[in-house]
Amino acid sequence: MLAKKGQSFLLVYFLLITVIILVGALGVMLVAEIRTRIQEREGLAALYLAQAGVERAKVELRYSSWPGISNVILGGGTYSVACTFQKDYLNTYTIESTGNYKRAEKKINLIISSGPPYQPVSWTWRQPEG
Repeated sequence: MLAKKGQSFLLVYFLLITVIILVGALGVMLVAEIRTRIQEREGLAALYLAQAGVERAKVELRYSSWPGISNVILGGGTYSVACTFQKDYLNTYTIESTGNYKRAEKKINLIISSGPPYQPVSWTWRQPEG
């Protein structure tokens, strides 16, 4: 009878240890998943801020000569834009936009070209894949 109680105790003890290990592993995985989701959300917000900087630069360049801006606060983050005129090409600019949101930072660099001043031109850009 005593041997069966000892066996039962060992069985319950090992099952309890197994459950604790599984719960601990799930807890670690859950914390890692939450951190990953937060980083993805912050990175996406930083990308949107960088895109806002690009769009603002396009509008400003269409209507005036604009050297750039820094640290514009928008939606809890900031963006900075620098524009440089390409001397070798007619009406061609390099735009460098940086978006910052909490711990994330995203940069967009692109070259845009327009026709003669005040001629409507649709400027577009794409984020490189990969």
